[in-house]
Amino acid sequence: YGGVGIDVSLNSLVEHIEQVRLGESGFAFLATSEGNVIAINDKGAGVLGLPEPRRENIGVEVTFRYLKDSTVPAVTSLRLPSDDKVAFQEVDIAGEPSAVVMQRLDPILTWNPMAAPHIAPQYWTIVFVVPKKEFLGALYRSQAAIGESTQAIVGFQVAGSVLTLLIVLLG
Repeated sequence: YGGVGIDVSLNSLVEHIEQVRLGESGFAFLATSEGNVIAINDKGAGVLGLPEPRRENIGVEVTFRYLKDSTVPAVTSLRLPSDDKVAFQEVDIAGEPSAVVMQRLDPILTWNPMAAPHIAPQYWTIVFVVPKKEFLGALYRSQAAIGESTQAIVGFQVAGSVLTLLIVLLG
């Protein structure tokens, strides 16, 4: 039998998640299966209406900041995926529709002082939040450009047809 271990600093993982930028104001966060947000940047926490993290030192420092404690109703009702499929939800955050894309990660062994046994597999979920207007902005810009190009092409076709008709009539 063999085993492979990987040592990833939770602080390093948190820093990477906090640095994710999607579009102009989109962000990412990492949550446990219980909805405890363990990594999010300050701006994202503000958008989601999350309370300040509550930290407890029970041998190690543990941070608690749950989605269910958000001041934003759509955030309190977010349901993290219970399978390995990518989940997509559209939610209203601060009066603005946002796309929320979630992927449950493979289970990892974590230490949980509140459960027995204290070391057990746990599922974490990576979540991406992007305002819908930013998410679809490129599509809308492309549609507008296609519309303008189509109008220009039709204009040239009409002008060419009129010129051809004049040449035939006068010719």
